[in-house]
Amino acid sequence: MPHIIYLFFFGFFVALSHSELSRIKVDPKTQHFIDEYGRVRIFHGVNVVYKVPPYLPDLTQFDPQNSLTDDDLNNLHQWGFNVIRFYTSWMGVNPTSENNINQEYLSQLSTALQMMENKGIYALLDC
Repeated sequence: MPHIIYLFFFGFFVALSHSELSRIKVDPKTQHFIDEYGRVRIFHGVNVVYKVPPYLPDLTQFDPQNSLTDDDLNNLHQWGFNVIRFYTSWMGVNPTSENNINQEYLSQLSTALQMMENKGIYALLDC
């Protein structure tokens, strides 16, 4: 359980630390998403989930079912989607029971998040 919490906060930090997208917070009274101007934000999104190795979609070559490329993100943006619920796997981060962090997985995850940001699409990391 601590690993999941760590991964969530790590991913959340990575997603927000370099973001040029609006900072979003949740109003505890209304449960609405609020941007930095006090406006209620409405999100329309999709899920991106890969629960088998390598635990990430292909980021370079378009495939109608198994990729998250610039073409995919352009389509999502054109169709009005502005958020992706993105599954983040602990098995991708630490594929063995030892404390060996898979830097390649984290690098690819960071690349995917940057690609989404570049298209104006928010990421909700799910672990």
